[in-house]
Amino acid sequence: MDTGHLLHYLNDLLEYGPDLLEHSLGVASYALFIAEIIGVDGQHLPCLVTGALLHDLGKTKVERRIIYKPGPLNDVEWAKVRMHPLVGAAILSSRGMARVVRPPLPGGSTPVPTPLDIVLLHHEHWQGTGYYGYQGEDIPLGARIVALADALDAMTAFRPYRKPLSPDQVVTEVRKGSGRQFDPDLAKPMVKALQRGAQLPPTPRTANGLIELLYRSLLTRGGGMGSMALDRRNRERLLALVLALDALSSGEKAMRS
Repeated sequence: MDTGHLLHYLNDLLEYGPDLLEHSLGVASYALFIAEIIGVDGQHLPCLVTGALLHDLGKTKVERRIIYKPGPLNDVEWAKVRMHPLVGAAILSSRGMARVVRPPLPGGSTPVPTPLDIVLLHHEHWQGTGYYGYQGEDIPLGARIVALADALDAMTAFRPYRKPLSPDQVVTEVRKGSGRQFDPDLAKPMVKALQRGAQLPPTPRTANGLIELLYRSLLTRGGGMGSMALDRRNRERLLALVLALDALSSGEKAMRS
């Protein structure tokens, strides 16, 4: 995926709801954190982080009243929400940004799938209890990483009804989900890393965080020399996105102070 399309989609997330972009940045940061713990090759990080950034792109086609409904969803509303991975994958496929997903063969999932695979399958559970019933290694590794990263961001985000979970509470929840919701080969090393003193990364919900995340994982392709270098138009797009995110972050700080 070229940088221009990525920035376009990130702007769609911001315009739909600033918290949707903030969540996407958090998930991408945690996906990068998990990938580094398990030793994913740097050349695969752009694909992984792009998929993480766009995992909820399909929600931009769901009515806001449903996504932001304060109470429980009815069956029709819930069915629409469960369609968002398919919708997001369809958006990417229609733009020719990724190959059409084929169901992975047992034991034959690729080391890191395309962003489209991640967008489509990020709500699958290790035991097969997710949205579409994929299970175990039939779920591409990148989607398994993003599923765990998605949960981590939910655990550590501020909510009106609770504070973020502490690191010890995160460890407890990940242990509970290991082998059920989460791939145990991802959950166990992450728990061990946290117990050894590794710190969960600060989620990049600010303009500087977005720049750092893009630089580390996309613009340098995990350590390369900027093979996704920005042209003038895309630099302007990135600047506009960063300024919007910075204004949002400043406004939230003012409200909390």
